[in-house]
Amino acid sequence: GVQVVKAPASGALHKDIGHDADLYFAYNPQPWITLGGGWSYLFWGQFLKENAQGVGSSYPFVFFTYRF
Repeated sequence: GVQVVKAPASGALHKDIGHDADLYFAYNPQPWITLGGGWSYLFWGQFLKENAQGVGSSYPFVFFTYRF
């Protein structure tokens, strides 16, 4: 899901959104094509901990690159 996070009207106490870790794979069926996918996890920083609900976020992703 998506979560919209707004800074408080009085201003945010911290600017650190967080850090992420990614695991991914890539496959080259042709020298000019790359296919891949993976998984990412966002470790929440102080800004998100103070202004959002929940804990860290994880999500899968896919990618396609065509070089010309």
